[in-house]
Amino acid sequence: MPTMVPSTVLLEMLKAAARQGLYEAGQLPACDCGGLIRPDIVWFGELLPPQLLKRAWDAATDADLFCSIGTSAAVQPASALADLAKQNGACLVEVNPGTTEMPDRFDEILSGPAGEILPIFCGETGLNIPGLEMVAD
Repeated sequence: MPTMVPSTVLLEMLKAAARQGLYEAGQLPACDCGGLIRPDIVWFGELLPPQLLKRAWDAATDADLFCSIGTSAAVQPASALADLAKQNGACLVEVNPGTTEMPDRFDEILSGPAGEILPIFCGETGLNIPGLEMVAD
């Protein structure tokens, strides 16, 4: 069974691996269990876990505010979440350093790196995003 590591420890391990150039060399840090340590994300071309996708659909349906952060907003099925949220009355905010393929779908566009924009956005709106303080470090 894999060892559970607190997210702060995992983040530091991943930062250390990046500083050492392991990702560029095609080497990823390994867990004591023999598996690879990787962020809890879905890489391009991987399928989203069905239970996670259902939770995302449900959250988008009920959202008052939907933030699309650091993505092209064009890859399915994730890009459909923004449309679903908009159809159900959510305000759509895009945070991205560049222009996406469909900027007209968003109510607000905040241009710049997410690590710079989100702390300002959260500070001004009072929105609390767990783990954001780790990104700002």
